[in-house]
Amino acid sequence: KGLNPIGGAWKVEARIDDSFGQSSALSAFDFSVDAAIDVLLTVTAGPVSTGVGIRAFDTQGRPIRLYDTNDQLRDYIPVETDGTARFRIRNIGYTGPVMFRAVDLNGTAPNFDDEVSREMRSLGVDLRAVEVIDAANPKYRKVGDSVFFEVNLTPLTELAARLSGATETSAPAQGASVIAANQQVAKAFGLEGVSITDRPVATNSPQFMAGNRTVLTDAEKYGLALAKLSGVDSLNNGRLSDTLEQFERSLKESAASSKPGELSALGRDLLDQGRDVALAAAKEGTGTFVSATPAMPMRTLLGELRIDSQTLDDGGLTIKGLALPNGKVLLDVISPESGSRKLGPFTVDADGSFNIRVPAKAIDTVLITSVDALGAVVGEPLQAPSAPKLLTTSLTQVQGSGTPGDRVELRFLDNGGTRSEPVIVTIGETGQWLYAFPSQAPSPLKVEARTIDPEGNVSWMTEKAVGQPLLGLFATGGLDGYLNAGEMLTSKLNLEVTLPVDALPGDIVRSVLTRPDGGESMISITLRPADVVNKRLSVEFPLPATGDGAYETATTLRSPDGGTAALRSMLVVDTVAPVAPVLDSASGLWLTGRTEPGAKVEVRTADSKLLGVSEVAGREGLWAIRLDKPIAPATELKLQATDLAGNKSVTVPGVSTAPDVSILMAVDDDAPSVGLLFFGARTDDVSPLFVGTLRQPLKATEQLVIYRDSVAVGTAAIDQNNATSWSFQDGTGPSGSLRAPLVQNPDGASYAYIAKIEEKGYAPRASAPFHLAVFSAAPAISGAAVPAAAGGGVDWTDLSEQGGVRLVLRLPDRAAVGDRYTSVIGNPLGESLTLTNLINESHLGAGNVVQVIPRNWLIHAGQYQVDSTYTSAVTGLAGQGSQTRFSLNLTPIAVRETPLDDLLVAGDLAVTYNSGDGNDTLIGGIGNDILNAGAGNDSVNGGAGNDIIYGDGADLLFGGAGDDRFTMGNPTGVILRGNEGTNTLDMTPITRQPIVLKLFGQGEFKVYVSDVQFAPGYEVIEAELANTPWKLTVSGFEVTEFALGAQPWTVLGSRFDDKITGGSNDDTLFGALGNDTVNGGAGNDQTDYRDASGAVDVNLLTGLATGSEGTDTLISIEKIGGSAFNDTLTSGAGNDTVMG
Repeated sequence: KGLNPIGGAWKVEARIDDSFGQSSALSAFDFSVDAAIDVLLTVTAGPVSTGVGIRAFDTQGRPIRLYDTNDQLRDYIPVETDGTARFRIRNIGYTGPVMFRAVDLNGTAPNFDDEVSREMRSLGVDLRAVEVIDAANPKYRKVGDSVFFEVNLTPLTELAARLSGATETSAPAQGASVIAANQQVAKAFGLEGVSITDRPVATNSPQFMAGNRTVLTDAEKYGLALAKLSGVDSLNNGRLSDTLEQFERSLKESAASSKPGELSALGRDLLDQGRDVALAAAKEGTGTFVSATPAMPMRTLLGELRIDSQTLDDGGLTIKGLALPNGKVLLDVISPESGSRKLGPFTVDADGSFNIRVPAKAIDTVLITSVDALGAVVGEPLQAPSAPKLLTTSLTQVQGSGTPGDRVELRFLDNGGTRSEPVIVTIGETGQWLYAFPSQAPSPLKVEARTIDPEGNVSWMTEKAVGQPLLGLFATGGLDGYLNAGEMLTSKLNLEVTLPVDALPGDIVRSVLTRPDGGESMISITLRPADVVNKRLSVEFPLPATGDGAYETATTLRSPDGGTAALRSMLVVDTVAPVAPVLDSASGLWLTGRTEPGAKVEVRTADSKLLGVSEVAGREGLWAIRLDKPIAPATELKLQATDLAGNKSVTVPGVSTAPDVSILMAVDDDAPSVGLLFFGARTDDVSPLFVGTLRQPLKATEQLVIYRDSVAVGTAAIDQNNATSWSFQDGTGPSGSLRAPLVQNPDGASYAYIAKIEEKGYAPRASAPFHLAVFSAAPAISGAAVPAAAGGGVDWTDLSEQGGVRLVLRLPDRAAVGDRYTSVIGNPLGESLTLTNLINESHLGAGNVVQVIPRNWLIHAGQYQVDSTYTSAVTGLAGQGSQTRFSLNLTPIAVRETPLDDLLVAGDLAVTYNSGDGNDTLIGGIGNDILNAGAGNDSVNGGAGNDIIYGDGADLLFGGAGDDRFTMGNPTGVILRGNEGTNTLDMTPITRQPIVLKLFGQGEFKVYVSDVQFAPGYEVIEAELANTPWKLTVSGFEVTEFALGAQPWTVLGSRFDDKITGGSNDDTLFGALGNDTVNGGAGNDQTDYRDASGAVDVNLLTGLATGSEGTDTLISIEKIGGSAFNDTLTSGAGNDTVMG
């Protein structure tokens, strides 16, 4: 023991000498001495560079003597500027666990470069790592006669030390517990298989992803996990100690639930919140990744998605975008008809791009979820924007609707097919947008539009032909549906009317304005030649002194021989500036306060640098901005509120603080909305847990008292391991006590919590208010209103005006973005249709949701029933509204002889004729006409536009260009000539009588039948059109029989038992649902089952086709095709074509 061993080979020899001078033989023992272990230790929390010292302890709590590189004994080994510490442990034969400890030696002074905030921060807490010094440990390396050992300390190794049983001054006795704790922490943070005592590569170091690689090393994955923790630190106002305490609790809760190596649900949510902060810093370029690394690839490592293009067609939806290279994305397609379909995972290419094709319709909601580089499913699912709705297009303007705040990219095509440069229009707070063509620009042939959300994700493309100019109306300066004080320069409402192409001098424009008080004003203007040439007309309405409110206009154009469309429009005048916002708190990462409901708050520094803009304040009038990095105390601020109309408040000053006590967040552990709750959040948890921090530990004479709405409700608990961290759970007392479970706030109200440090004889030191709104009851709603059924019934005029039946559903109290309004409509046959809306800001501004039952579903006369349900996104509870009923009358109505402008609605330029009972000739105009031929043998030409034509008797009907609807009341025979567009023949009013129907022309025919039997008689009578293929869709409700003439046909049967006979050419016949008889007739005819829901067995020898949707009889079919499943297809005796 007295030797100072020198490393190398040793030999000990021994003999025994007795008292007589005799000696034994020599015995020898060979051994080697490791004189010292040279240790390379690194500390990373981002990179540590100053003010940190290293100590080490064995399992008995004894300090291990550490020698610096000059072989000098030191109390602490300092960490160098590169984050490393090199020292020597002189070996005395020790093997086993060793606890290394990084001690913050410089108090609150900075120690490390934080990845997210890009600021130097203080550790504020010691970090430990426990390792096993043993030759079997890969970190134990012997080179010649020297031994080297490497170890790294991070917040994750500190968590592992807490799990392993290490104390502040001793390592755990068992090496197995050390190894298990390190592995469990690695697994919990997505680093399974990665040694957390190895050195990470921090995301803000130049070595991270050097060379723009797409695959991370283990060290870089470790750095990415630490970046998430850095984001959590920012949420905790930069306090690493609070972050460690939160994750220690999460790991131990999971271990107690027999789930070691996992984070609890709240821990996972907290880590994802940290990822959000890191991602926001990467987007802004303020932190997380070095500037030399391309931003987009780096952001995808944290799971960010971007949708670059979407294409929707009959086959489904194609989505292209960027995500984590070689990663995964998951899809959830939610259909109002069939519910949720979870698809994937889909693999992302090595360059970070993906191209996914999924079955979907325009009515479906597609949610996309990303996986980050650590394999975690992260973030809220991305809902890429929906395509903008093009409501009207004319030669003077294009307008539509969409999600407030999104942008619409417009491109215009001329007659030569050349696309214009894009035009960007922002969707207003009411969800409306409008673009007026420059007066000197040539009229485009077609307009294409797609939506771009604030994150750069794009929708699929919507396109629409630009038609003839219709009667249009918009407020000057009020394209967003609002007029604010800046736009209302006078006490007049200025409207601009766009005129139709056939307007003539002498026509009269009449506008009726309904004021907020219910009164009306009317202006009539006779058109001048200059008005007709310009196709525009200005109308001015004087406003009352109290002019703010909702205005409705009805504008008509009257010619000497009759009237045209009435165009209705709604506009909100708001000239009152919002009240100046209140700043409650500006510290750490959060700016919070109060403002007018429906307003946004903008915060800038004294030199006008923008710090952030809040979301629109909800009914509680609360606003919050989360910053990318903590704000320095005593920063002077400027605040201003902007309402939905664009009015701005006065600018008010504010200043950031460093309070002695802060309420950071609350925790909701009551399903369905489990997670972290920040300022202004809504929750269904009636006993939320609050978490906060102290600038310094409480003195023995101080206590921390929690106030709710100015009433003290209890004392906070100080964490035993961290004297500056506290928690308090409200709602745990008995009913009727001060700390009883919380009750639901009234609409627009919230609970205000304040933490106060109180000491007898001294003024209390208080935190900023922390607001939380509690929702615990199902929303109370009324039934749907059906404006068209004010008298109890809906008729043909209502359907033509509205394109269906409009349902107006008022929002309940406490409505919030993300809630869901669902209506289930039942028709007279017992069938149902579901309509669903997710509530957005425009709904909240309007106070209601408008749903439209589509016209193509309203094909049965009788009673309809509407059941409405409103589901809260906060509580998951649903409120049921009262049932609404209306009757639908599909009998053609008698139209008055004098055309009236109040028969049609906005944008429809139309003519209405009633011919009586004679043999009449009716010719429509260029608009969407309603032509009633009545009884007799009539000739009706609808002209251009989408027309509605009624016919009885033996009529010759010609729809003209456009999508036309023909309705048969009591016909004996009909010759129907189509044109380009969709020709819809509605024969549902006919009751069980034979009819001869002849179709000719071109375009697409859709035939709706109920109880009618067709006599053979479909034929083509114009030879020059014989080579033009047609498409005919028949939707029947009972047995339908029809035969085809000489024209080559494509026929889609109904969902019942159809009998379809082909013509003399090569026809394509689809029986669809039911037990159908399909007879191809002459020619080489085809049927296939491409849309079948399962496998089919088609046999031309037996003439039968069987499957889950029925058994069809096949006659004279020479070409068959199967489904998307495993089919059995058998040809006949002739020369047949079989397609799998």
